[in-house]
Amino acid sequence: MEPLSATTLIAIFLVTFLTKTYGVLIGGASFILQPFLIAMGIPPHMAVAHDIAGTNGVTVTGGYVFFKSGHIDLRVALYTLPGVIIGPVIGVYFLNSTTPETLEKFIAVISFIGASYMLLKYNKVIGKVRAAPHPFLSRYRPYLGMLFGLVIGTYIGFSGAGGGILSGLLLISVMNLSVLQTIATKRFIHAPAFIISAGAYYYMGWLDPMLFFTVFTACLAAGFVGSHMSLRINEKILGYIFIAAAAIMALLILF
Repeated sequence: MEPLSATTLIAIFLVTFLTKTYGVLIGGASFILQPFLIAMGIPPHMAVAHDIAGTNGVTVTGGYVFFKSGHIDLRVALYTLPGVIIGPVIGVYFLNSTTPETLEKFIAVISFIGASYMLLKYNKVIGKVRAAPHPFLSRYRPYLGMLFGLVIGTYIGFSGAGGGILSGLLLISVMNLSVLQTIATKRFIHAPAFIISAGAYYYMGWLDPMLFFTVFTACLAAGFVGSHMSLRINEKILGYIFIAAAAIMALLILF
């Protein structure tokens, strides 16, 4: 890859900061950032690699703020740990031999179905009083968590675009977390997958030091700003924003 100019790096920093700040609240930042990096002349595989590896910056600052606030559900996060450790290795393997379009469409369908479900059950999803989880979900929660971690870990290693939205839908609908708990917990859940993916991308030679530094520092700032914003916005409003974003992102990909 040719060295990037200072103007290009500044533009990448600003776009990364804006999209990742939005991504902390809802997810879907990669839908914008990855195509933007490609438009800046960065090869597709490297665009995915820098997006996912750089997002470790969001994990550092955003994870710290959410951990201090006490909104992370550590039990759910631990259920997913085996999957998010194994999954990225599988995802990077597929990334090296295929393109992400088919899987992104699958994620879009799942996001659309999940968003539609939450719209129909919005009073239970984002209401002040949450319904008790189904007995099946309560009984098999650890196993569902491990499967969830494997799916998310694999997808993060493969592309990651829409991974935040998919995580949110599953944490709310399957794990019965509140919207704010979901936003906080998925930062913790995604952390191992981002770290392992970054190591794999470095091994594959897909990381450029200057570009990685630019994206990572922008993500550090975005994680700090986005996490504080989410703690200050009313949870019902967060829920409506999340549902709308999931549906819009899914429709954009499908059509």
